[in-house]
Amino acid sequence: MNSLTLGAALLAAVSLAAGQDPQDPTRKPAEGEKLSNDSCLGCHKTKADELKQKFVHDQFSEGICSSCHDSSAHGKLKRGKDTLCHKCHAAEKDLLESKSVHPPFRQDCTQCHNPHAGPNAKMLKTPADQTCFGCHKEMDAWRSYSSVHAPFKEGKCVQCHSPHATDNKPLLSKKAPDLCWGCHDASKDSIKAAHFKIDFEKSNCLMCHNPHASTNTKLVKKSQHYPFKEKNCAGCHLMQEGKPPELLAAPEKICRTCHGTKGAEPSLAMHHEPARESLCLSCHAPHASDHKACLKTLPPTLCYKCHAQAKEDMGLKTVHPPFKQDCTICHEPHSAAQKTLLKQPTPDVCYSCHKEVHASALKKVVHAPVAAGQCVACHKPHATDTKSLLLAEPNELCLSCHKELAQRLKSEIPHTAVAQHGCLECHVPHGADFKKQLSVGREELCAKCHKTDEIAGGRLIHFPVREGKCLTCHDPHASAAGKALKAGVDSLCTTCHSEKHKAFPHPVGVAPPPDMLLSDEVRKTLSAQGTMTCVTCHRPHSSNVPFFLASSMEAGKMCYECHRR
Repeated sequence: MNSLTLGAALLAAVSLAAGQDPQDPTRKPAEGEKLSNDSCLGCHKTKADELKQKFVHDQFSEGICSSCHDSSAHGKLKRGKDTLCHKCHAAEKDLLESKSVHPPFRQDCTQCHNPHAGPNAKMLKTPADQTCFGCHKEMDAWRSYSSVHAPFKEGKCVQCHSPHATDNKPLLSKKAPDLCWGCHDASKDSIKAAHFKIDFEKSNCLMCHNPHASTNTKLVKKSQHYPFKEKNCAGCHLMQEGKPPELLAAPEKICRTCHGTKGAEPSLAMHHEPARESLCLSCHAPHASDHKACLKTLPPTLCYKCHAQAKEDMGLKTVHPPFKQDCTICHEPHSAAQKTLLKQPTPDVCYSCHKEVHASALKKVVHAPVAAGQCVACHKPHATDTKSLLLAEPNELCLSCHKELAQRLKSEIPHTAVAQHGCLECHVPHGADFKKQLSVGREELCAKCHKTDEIAGGRLIHFPVREGKCLTCHDPHASAAGKALKAGVDSLCTTCHSEKHKAFPHPVGVAPPPDMLLSDEVRKTLSAQGTMTCVTCHRPHSSNVPFFLASSMEAGKMCYECHRR
């Protein structure tokens, strides 16, 4: 009996001992059993067709499913997708320490490769060129340009780039120009003539040529420095046949011969440091670029080179669209009259987009920071983790200035609207047509929550209620007395009705005797100390009974609410 037959017999014995049929594809694998195609494909029938593909993963073709899948957990992968492949592909694991790593390679090999089988080499899910252009979609259109690099046009991206990782950016298999000279012969007369017969073998070809495609001949980049475009190299360089070109002077001096003080206008107060120091080449390419004004890259990526914090801020929850798109929407790249190189002073630079805020600033009542043009008193200009680019959550931000109110909200009982919804439930933040920047008039505002027909539904309406003067008795933010009252019920009422209280000295501020049978309605009107108040007998907003009594005095009805015997 050979080892394979012996293994099958032992497996059958173990399975039968466990009450399982070894031929049953749905049975649970035994402890430590190696999964094979025979046991897996009984259920996973579609995988059987994959064995017929042109390229098949070795482990799959050899029927050792348990190399990747856990037999005790019904086929779950033994490790995460980012580490499982490294079990066999150890060399690729080492590549993860490279300086430039392809994100899919770091995250999940199956983004590009089929783990079982496929019709494409390396078991790629799609042909090589389609695999790359599946993510780099914008580059596919470049293949229709008038000048296209041959490997790129044919979709042979891996001729220049490593698909996984290298120490060269962006995933180049070698640095330029060594990579270029792998195909292009620098000794050819035609190439020498095109470069004025100078020694350019150690020059970076990518300073002038696009490695993929261009609308210019010979892959020359789209945006060209004027002397370069006119082939006037001698305007900046000392040109000697057979020797590398030398600059006629320091770069900052050469730039100024044509551009003067354009980078740092003396008449303007603020200068961008590279412009002030004439470090033009920190932002601009000297010969040609694929971007406007010969910029090396476009903002905001270009700006991140120095402004690292800005790059970090881009990861916050709320990002200002101009900050995400192009820093020069708001900032001058060279010089400006305003701090931080703003194109206009605040708030004008903000109003150029936020016209609705500008309209708010022209209303009758304007928030002090808005009136002063200090948008940044409340908002960050770039990014935050709060909505509307606020420096903090709305309530926290408001109370950072309104400190007295902040203290009251801690020590007193907040109005429900304030506690549950916050300042912006009643106030607008920039400007309004109503006092205190209320969104609508006070009467209408209170009625949004406190329905008028419930409060003032009686035949007789209390004067402050009838006039919409809710704040005569109530504080809109917080109260020490509860019910948002400005003071305790009795002292509040007697501020107006002092003489009435003396004329009708019914006990107020006195607790009813313990044996007094009070109705539930009456009990609700007692103070926190259990004493009677004015509202024990009177309704504060409206009533159908004279003197705003809680109920009719006919036959002593109201009195019987307390005096039942």
